[in-house]
Amino acid sequence: YGNQAGYGGTFTATVGLIDTENYEWADGTVEDITFTWKIVGVNAVFVAVMSTLGGLTAVAVCFAGAQLILNKRKKRLAAEAIERRSAAAGGENV
Repeated sequence: YGNQAGYGGTFTATVGLIDTENYEWADGTVEDITFTWKIVGVNAVFVAVMSTLGGLTAVAVCFAGAQLILNKRKKRLAAEAIERRSAAAGGENV
């Protein structure tokens, strides 16, 4: 039926940490991250872009989760090392 446009526009997604006391992004920040993208109003392009963004979002969430877990572990190991050094020094501040 000729040229038709649909589902176009500008979209925004914001990702944030629930527990900023114990977690941070890989760069050390805790602020929310906002992603903005624009989709042209062609149905075929919309489907292709949304499918790609859905896949990339899933991968990004997995990587972010792994990064948070690794960062949490790194902080815990550093704290344990400080405790061990303190205990080895007879409880004095090291």
